[in-house]
Amino acid sequence: MTRVRTRRVVRIAGFIAGVAVAVLVLMSWQVSSSRPTVGMDLRMVAIAGGELHVSKAGVFLGVTGMKPGGTGSAERGRVIVSNEGTEELSVQMGAHPSIRELDKLLMVRLRVDGRALFRGKLGELRSGTARPFALAGRERQTLEASVWLPSSASDGYQGLTTDVSLELEGKPRVP
Repeated sequence: MTRVRTRRVVRIAGFIAGVAVAVLVLMSWQVSSSRPTVGMDLRMVAIAGGELHVSKAGVFLGVTGMKPGGTGSAERGRVIVSNEGTEELSVQMGAHPSIRELDKLLMVRLRVDGRALFRGKLGELRSGTARPFALAGRERQTLEASVWLPSSASDGYQGLTTDVSLELEGKPRVP
């Protein structure tokens, strides 16, 4: 009789231990109650024509999972802009994003050799920079683009992906 009781006790103990392990495993697979925030993805390319040339074909600024954070969280990319001709050019830039949802959210700063040319919302850059920059014949300058979502951006960017074509147009400079 002791043997039967011992077996029964061992079976019950084994069953309880198995249930306890199963409960612990299920609890470890529990989905977190907090909602993860999905960021925004961006690819920026520089497109130049005529006498202008850019050093990097394709994406020169790529961002994955961007979230609000202000200028301190800005992502940057650089490309060299060259004037292949001999005449001085006046170069104007404009952005052509693939979607409009980020026009009022995404901030952009453009600098050429450290000089500020534009700082504002992506949508404002659709109409071009207010000031062109001069590029002498055979000259090269570094274009730096910075993008960020302001800390105040709380909604509207999650899960979005945009391709931004930054078009550079050079015209002969009129003295």
